[in-house]
Amino acid sequence: MTQSHQAQRDLVHFPIQAMWDAMNKCEGISLKLQPMAVLYLGERQNLWYRSALHLEEMAIPPPAAVPNQKGGNKALQQQLGSQQQLASDVDPSIGMNQMIHGVLWSSEESLQRMYTALGEDDFASAVWQLRGSLGPKMETTVSRPMMDFRAALGYERQGLYYDAKESYEKAMDNFLVDHREKSAHESEFGELQVLSERYAEVLKQLNQWPALYNVAKSEAVDNPCLALEAAWHLDSFDVVPGLLMDAEKRCPPREELNFGFAKAYNALHRVLKEGLNSPQTSYKDEGVDRLIEGLQQMCIKAWRHLPRTGTMAHKPLIEMATRVSDLKELLTILPALHNPSACQLQHVALLKNMVKNWKLRVPGNADDLRFWGEITDLRSQVLTHVINLSTSVSQQLPNVHQEVAAALSTFPILSIHTISQNYFHFSKAARMQQVPKFALEILTKVQTLPVVPLIDCFERVKNHVLACLTLFEHSNQPSDLQSALAAIEGVTMQFFTKEMYADLTALRSQVCIKMMKVDEGHKLIAAAVQMFDNCNEGWLRFGDYYEMLFQKTPGDLMLAKQAVVSYIFGSRSSCDSVARECCAKMIALLNCDDASGIISSAFVEAITFIPPIMLVFWVPQLIHLMMREETANAACVLLTHVAKQNPQPVYLHVRTYFYQMKALDRCKDSKSPMGASIASPIPDVKPVPKRRRTTRDSAPIAVEDIKTEDVSGDGTTIRASAFLKNCVTIMAAVRDSQPTICNALESFANQIFSITMSPDRWGEELHAYLILALKRCYALSFEHKERVMKAEMTPSMIQFINTIVRSFGTGVYQEPGVSATTSTGNAKGFYGDVASEAINKRAQSLQSSSEYNKIKKDFLKDFDSGDLENLKLQAMVNKLKKWIRNFEKVIKTHTSHCYLDANHRPLTNFTNLTADIELPGDHSMQRNLNVIKVVQILPRMDVVIKHNLVCRRLYFINNVGDTIPYLIMADNANNVQGRKEERILQTFMALNPILDEFPEASRRALKFYVPKITPVAPAVRLMEDNQASVCLFDIYKNYCDKKNIDSDGPIIKYYEKLVANGHRNQGAASVHSSASHGGSPQAVAAVLRDCLKEIQTGLVQSRVLRDYFWKLYSSADEYFLFRKTFIRSHAALCVAEYVLRLTKLTPDMMHIHTESGVEGVYSYTFDLDERNGELVPRAAVPFRLTQNLTEIFTCYGVTGPLQQSMVATARALKQYEQKFKANVKTIFWDELTYWMVYRKEVGMNQAFSEAIQVKPSDKSDPSPSSSSSTATPTEPHLPTQLRKGVNKMLADLQEISQFNGHESAALRLIMTAKSPDNLCRMDPSWHPWL
Repeated sequence: MTQSHQAQRDLVHFPIQAMWDAMNKCEGISLKLQPMAVLYLGERQNLWYRSALHLEEMAIPPPAAVPNQKGGNKALQQQLGSQQQLASDVDPSIGMNQMIHGVLWSSEESLQRMYTALGEDDFASAVWQLRGSLGPKMETTVSRPMMDFRAALGYERQGLYYDAKESYEKAMDNFLVDHREKSAHESEFGELQVLSERYAEVLKQLNQWPALYNVAKSEAVDNPCLALEAAWHLDSFDVVPGLLMDAEKRCPPREELNFGFAKAYNALHRVLKEGLNSPQTSYKDEGVDRLIEGLQQMCIKAWRHLPRTGTMAHKPLIEMATRVSDLKELLTILPALHNPSACQLQHVALLKNMVKNWKLRVPGNADDLRFWGEITDLRSQVLTHVINLSTSVSQQLPNVHQEVAAALSTFPILSIHTISQNYFHFSKAARMQQVPKFALEILTKVQTLPVVPLIDCFERVKNHVLACLTLFEHSNQPSDLQSALAAIEGVTMQFFTKEMYADLTALRSQVCIKMMKVDEGHKLIAAAVQMFDNCNEGWLRFGDYYEMLFQKTPGDLMLAKQAVVSYIFGSRSSCDSVARECCAKMIALLNCDDASGIISSAFVEAITFIPPIMLVFWVPQLIHLMMREETANAACVLLTHVAKQNPQPVYLHVRTYFYQMKALDRCKDSKSPMGASIASPIPDVKPVPKRRRTTRDSAPIAVEDIKTEDVSGDGTTIRASAFLKNCVTIMAAVRDSQPTICNALESFANQIFSITMSPDRWGEELHAYLILALKRCYALSFEHKERVMKAEMTPSMIQFINTIVRSFGTGVYQEPGVSATTSTGNAKGFYGDVASEAINKRAQSLQSSSEYNKIKKDFLKDFDSGDLENLKLQAMVNKLKKWIRNFEKVIKTHTSHCYLDANHRPLTNFTNLTADIELPGDHSMQRNLNVIKVVQILPRMDVVIKHNLVCRRLYFINNVGDTIPYLIMADNANNVQGRKEERILQTFMALNPILDEFPEASRRALKFYVPKITPVAPAVRLMEDNQASVCLFDIYKNYCDKKNIDSDGPIIKYYEKLVANGHRNQGAASVHSSASHGGSPQAVAAVLRDCLKEIQTGLVQSRVLRDYFWKLYSSADEYFLFRKTFIRSHAALCVAEYVLRLTKLTPDMMHIHTESGVEGVYSYTFDLDERNGELVPRAAVPFRLTQNLTEIFTCYGVTGPLQQSMVATARALKQYEQKFKANVKTIFWDELTYWMVYRKEVGMNQAFSEAIQVKPSDKSDPSPSSSSSTATPTEPHLPTQLRKGVNKMLADLQEISQFNGHESAALRLIMTAKSPDNLCRMDPSWHPWL
């Protein structure tokens, strides 16, 4: 390109990019380019991500086993073939390498340069981690310098800069030792160059400017630009002119901005050094304004050359723009101070505003230390000169106005305070990034200030102690604790306020606890909270101490009460993380209460001190606590307290559980999850007086018609349980305080339920039931794989099929011999008038439908209850697949959207004037959050298939103006699970703030995607939908449809392969049964590997996902950024699945958001054994990382972002282990509670409270009423099971968080997950080939 094409290059639709994209999409056309040419096009011609993807294909060798793979990308295969031919033409022994200026540049070096320019450091480090291990000539051994280099890269990517520095120095020393007698090979020059560059970057992060200056001036490096950057940080401006002259001759393009800043700083320093002696025009004479304006233009020009989408490549320019803004602010104020006669009050006001702004613009926990080191040094140098200048103006020159002199007299102390605050925040950022030594070095600079305010003295001591505590966690040296204790003892406490004194006392207690002086630490905490009542951090430590004592003596509930009281006072903290931790711990302790109610009394007495907004997150757990007689009173008090400020989440949750428990109470088998509380007599409750409706279209309020004795549809009378009574009390209290909102919510819930019970949904519900039945059949097939063709139906499976046959589209379970009319008549007691009307309308409509009766007749013929007992499992699978296909054809004939009719007028007529309703599920764990309100509900309703359900999609318009889609999900098949998947989503929401606090996780934007979700009725809920999301299984089904392949064909082939090798089936069965324990004969393993290989080569190829997403995105930028986000999101889910022991991730559970790359999984549950309630041992594969996923991630994505993101997630959870344990312990208790109350061995008269008090070792006989043929003699002790489960999770977290530079537990798990030997041992319904 010539100079005349520069303007054309900066256009969005660049001609070269358009030509390259066009040729890349054409078959038979390939680009024969050298790596350096591709790198040049990427950096200089704005083809950033297109060049990166092209270099990836050049660096990664093609798989040897799939050269003629059907359905593959022909253009890519031809392009790879032409690249190999070009490589052999250049140098058969080297490949795609090129000699540039004495350095051998291969495709790996060029790819690493491109990744670095794009700011993708995780990808860049993976290039060197995999160097020499991808080609046909793999290196069997790795040299010592390369091992140290890889370890240093790993430490640097995790923010461990001191460890990285030591590893870099060790690598350079080993390189000199290895090449002392022989010279280095040309291929090692690029490695040395990158090593020196990364070493310099680490020194910049640690702000070790003297060492950096020595490195830059050394003969081996000789980099004047690097020396110039270090010189002005060291105030060595006497050597700057010579360095400027040398750097101007040898300045590379990427260092132009740093060179320009050095010139501007040097010119500004010369002006400030002269002080009042310099004339006012000295700024123009030195060219300061011209240099700053030139820097601004250079930033704009460099911004235009970067990718159009915001990436990490833009971060350095944003940082430089911040430095430019600081310089421009100085340039508008300082000239007035050099002319005292022209200095006025407005100039002093502008100067003070600038200083106050600098006080607020401070680094965050995840910000770049190098950048803020430069900013802090610049501000410190400038403010020091300005302090001297303002002092000279106000004191030495008598011509200055008295008001100006008085205003300038307060400026020095304000500037010193600003400098101190900048250092404190900078030190905190270094401490949070696990660099405590650097944090202590920063704090030493505060001691050099002339006069420090009292508040700054307190902050310096506090930050020094915290840095020493962090350093002790890394080094485990007692001298660090002694240094912290000496810093506290060296302060005169009498000058501090009570709040400061209490904070320092609480910190001193932490030091004593670390020194194993627990009793002394407890006394100090008690003194701190007694001295200052709002010492919330002290209250948290106070509660931890009592909880530790309670764990040693579980029978002493007074200790638990003391801990709860401390946590209640600690929940008032203005720090959200402290308040969240206190709320989680006190709710966990409430589960340990007994009939004495000692712990519950603490909540009743101190309820007013708990912020209601912090308890909204725990509303489901509080409702579950109402199921226990011991904790019901405290739970009611807490829910009523929360409902005063947040009525909507409380009312909807309580209403849903009320109808669900009421329906279970009316079951004819008399089994209830509330245990003995049902059988106990309950005093009569006065009926709640009825009120008039506030809106014309509102439905009847359920609370109005509830009494203690309720009449069922068949004329019988039953007594309400204590749980139902508590639900009535809470709903009545909410209605008394917010009648308008309750009317609107009741009408809204009834309308949503009537939509789910529309007559045309009977086929959709049956479709969902049949899919669930098919999954269970596949699970049984894998359990009996040794005789899969002879396996028979189990009794539980027969019962489930009979349930489907009896209900058959009515939406209500029908007992044998009960007509549909009778069953629908009972629905009025379950769901209210509007719901029963919808159910009756469906029953009448279905009875008069000839199509329904015909399908039902055929269905009953296929699933005759008399033939089910003798039916083989594979025959049942075939029947289920047949009917699933039939119902899918029927569903596809339905309209894709419809409009709400007159029967749903309360929804269509709703506005923000009707009631002040929040967006469903829009409650966060943070206080002071602006709640989004619903303004209108659009009348359009789409019909979509998601989450294995046929859902209705509604559109809500909020007060911000956004349109938010919500799915109406009616899942009657999984209603008995007790909303297990919602508990996992709640766990993810609790872990997200922990990931935000950890710098490395926050820098990578690691988070769990949690949609807004709220229950509306039993088995009905509203969940936020992403219209751009696509399910992995849907991608697979589309691929099968295009190839005319049955989606279950690979599963059939798997079992056919086992049957064909019948003489080995018995051995294969033993292998599969012991797969989790390891070890398998080679013959059986070979059979399984061959089966997996045949499926991947013949049916499901390894490029299904990559080809789909490659065609989905029009530009390489979008594809690359989508892939990066997808990798990081999947990494966080892998850690969660491994640590929390979740169920296996199947393709129908994975939902990928195509507009961002975020992966959402909404069907995770704790993998509990239904027999004993313990966590199930892991299978052969720890998490999902199949060949299709590794193909789209690439080997660099797996070794780089995936591994580093997994390590960062695990380290974040390990760093805040106490918060992780508190949240998981509270939610996992709920899981065990639901396992306990729904297990088959528990009868109606077996009180749930006995499981809390009776240990497995007790010899007391069970009550006769609870004994049955399947009951166990003793019931499990839930606290013991909880402790065992949580300890397993913490042990797994400890294992996966291990990290040692180039080696990590995460990498070992990745290798295990992607190993074909392990994938072939998985259940074929898990689709290990996808």
